[in-house]
Amino acid sequence: MDCYINKEIWAIFFSHLKTLPFSHTSNDARLRLFIEALFYIAKTGCQWRLLPKNYGCWRAIHRRYKH
Repeated sequence: MDCYINKEIWAIFFSHLKTLPFSHTSNDARLRLFIEALFYIAKTGCQWRLLPKNYGCWRAIHRRYKH
């Protein structure tokens, strides 16, 4: 999948996320996909159920978002 956040911005963003408690940063690729799914929701205003499949299961992303 193509990433919409470029590598330089992601490196800065990820280094900040690592300092936050309970951010679940052990898997960089999954975290990036999760953040990009949130950006997609915010940008398009789509419903969780209409999230494109390339971001993964919408329920899992929504559950992680709620926690």
